[in-house]
Amino acid sequence: MSERFLKWATKRYLETHGYAVTLRPIRLGNFEVDGEVMEPSGVKIAIEFKTKRDDICRGMRQLAEAIAYRYDSAILATTFRRARKVGF
Repeated sequence: MSERFLKWATKRYLETHGYAVTLRPIRLGNFEVDGEVMEPSGVKIAIEFKTKRDDICRGMRQLAEAIAYRYDSAILATTFRRARKVGF
């Protein structure tokens, strides 16, 4: 699965559930996340996409950095097969 499709599918899903999704790189210290999601209540969520070729551990560090930069929550979006390997 390509990162482009993963981003499209995730954005479409979140928008149909009422979230505002912005997919652009956001610099947070030494890392950057792929985008952010705003809940209708104002909660800010960082989102990072990882495909089968990407480093999942680096993705977890990016999400930890996002939490440190005052995001309320963080999401790691990846393929089902990849998530199963990690143990989610």
